[in-house]
Amino acid sequence: MLERYIEKNIFRQVYLCQQLYQKKKIALHTMAERLNVCTITITNDLELLKESFGQEILTFERTKNTCKASFSSAYSLLELTQRIFRRSDFLRVLNDFLSGNTHWSEIAEKEFLSTSKIYQIRADIFEFAEELGYLQSDHTIKLPEKDLRYLLLAISRYTGDRSAIPYNKMIASSAADLIDYVEEHFFDRDYPSSEREIIILGSQLSSQRARQFPIQFSDDEKQTAQQTPLFGLLREGVKTLKSTICTNEEELFFIYSLFNARNYLCNNLELLQKDFEVVYQNHIKCYPEIEKLLQQLRSALNISIENELLLKKLFCLLSVPLGPTCSFSSLM
Repeated sequence: MLERYIEKNIFRQVYLCQQLYQKKKIALHTMAERLNVCTITITNDLELLKESFGQEILTFERTKNTCKASFSSAYSLLELTQRIFRRSDFLRVLNDFLSGNTHWSEIAEKEFLSTSKIYQIRADIFEFAEELGYLQSDHTIKLPEKDLRYLLLAISRYTGDRSAIPYNKMIASSAADLIDYVEEHFFDRDYPSSEREIIILGSQLSSQRARQFPIQFSDDEKQTAQQTPLFGLLREGVKTLKSTICTNEEELFFIYSLFNARNYLCNNLELLQKDFEVVYQNHIKCYPEIEKLLQQLRSALNISIENELLLKKLFCLLSVPLGPTCSFSSLM
């Protein structure tokens, strides 16, 4: 969702960096068609990438129609894209605003932005808030605590900027221990380093804001979470490890949302199938009207038993409840 408000040149350069990093060679006209710009714009973006990553790019060769590049293995794709995203004025100003600075002139001075530029970004932020249902009738922005945290985490994931999330070594250690506990006890679940970092950062936010800014989840959200094995395991892990990252039950639901926000890796298909059945029970079986529709489609389309699993998985994707609030994964 944030991508629609990030400057178009920033988004183009991130996309081109991703394509070059992964494919080594790209066709300029193909990139121009995908990004809806002319090839001259693509050429200019590529030249800027070359200048920005003088040490990171080992070889760079551009012809009239193609571009080849190889990157040093010492740098991950995430590191490179975060450096590009940090040039986004919109993301930097939004981060300042969410951190509590509502004085636009101060933000403009801090970020070295002109008056016209800061007020254009202000208009974009208010449009973004209105789209999410945060804009009040008196033209102020009121963010639920849960969604504010998700936005701060999303910006951190984009840019690598941790300035809005103070670091606490004890909390970070406790969060890492809880991740290890989940990985050890739950379906061989494996959280890659980038996802571990988000959970640890979210735990820092929880610890920092819990007392002064209480978080709230709906009864439906709580009921859905409590029916999952992961939530029970997290509650058990917090108790077993005597963890300090959850000061109350509401914060445990927030920590659960972080653990459950991203996909996980598992090399055991049997365990994946068991996990899918839990999701299917929670999101399909408990809604008779959805279950009835699924049966009607299966009959009308004459879907075989062998393909029934694919239909069930499709319904799980389509039946995720939608509402005015956002989640961390929905912002990315």
